Amino acid sequence: MAADFTTAAQMIGIMYNACHGGFAFSEAAVAEYNRRKDPSTPTLDRLAHGLDRTDPLMIEICSDMRYDANGLYADIKVEYIPIRYKDHFIITEDSGIESVDIDYNGYTLDKIRGILHNDVIANDHKIELLLEIVNANFPSGAFSLE
Repeated sequence: MAADFTTAAQMIGIMYNACHGGFAFSEAAVAEYNRRKDPSTPTLDRLAHGLDRTDPLMIEICSDMRYDANGLYADIKVEYIPIRYKDHFIITEDSGIESVDIDYNGYTLDKIRGILHNDVIANDHKIELLLEIVNANFPSGAFSLE
């Protein structure tokens, strides 16, 4: 895959737990979140039920509070990925330890669907765009249509 020269402004943070235990925040972090959140946002509990892992306010609080934001048996970290993958990340968990992965295949398929279902793009241009995706994602000779 080609080098990714994404700027910080084009990145999105994703919170995850980096130790055995579970994803949880300290009472101080939850109180700070509930104090600063939009009034229409539901109140947060320590286990962060319903919290979007990309919530910018909680990411900021975790960054400010550092270790003090962690709940019991938690080590909350933030991984930054290019924002274009915001709908294509997966958090996997093993014994409480989480990791963030990108579903590149899902992202590529969504791009292909977007091109194919776009009624504004001429068919010749659709083929050019699809060839760009194929050439960027598959080495020459990776598959044959014969």
